[in-house]
Amino acid sequence: MLFKLYPWEWMMREDFGQSIPGCGAQFIEPIWKSLLSNKGLLPYLWKKAPGHPNLLPAFFADEDHSAISAAYVEKPLLSREGANITVTMFDQTLVESQGDYGAEGYVYQAMASIPNFDG
Repeated sequence: MLFKLYPWEWMMREDFGQSIPGCGAQFIEPIWKSLLSNKGLLPYLWKKAPGHPNLLPAFFADEDHSAISAAYVEKPLLSREGANITVTMFDQTLVESQGDYGAEGYVYQAMASIPNFDG
């Protein structure tokens, strides 16, 4: 049984990465979780269920995302803790975080405001 702190996407890029599947080790955090942390899942979910109340419109960088031009968030496909996120509203960048991600590509997702339940 093995516990790892090294991200799966980094591990799979290593020389030994292709040997991991089928190696017989049991991981506390299984490799299938890397699919759930990949933001590339967001556009696929949106295409599968457009308008679903639990989803925000999302598109890959090479797709037309003009439907969300008023306010959107640019997110790298793989990132951690808000790194390399850009928030844009009415063609003005509101927030831009730094980091080491983005070479793998980006997705654009409509921005949702945090609700204010207290007035």
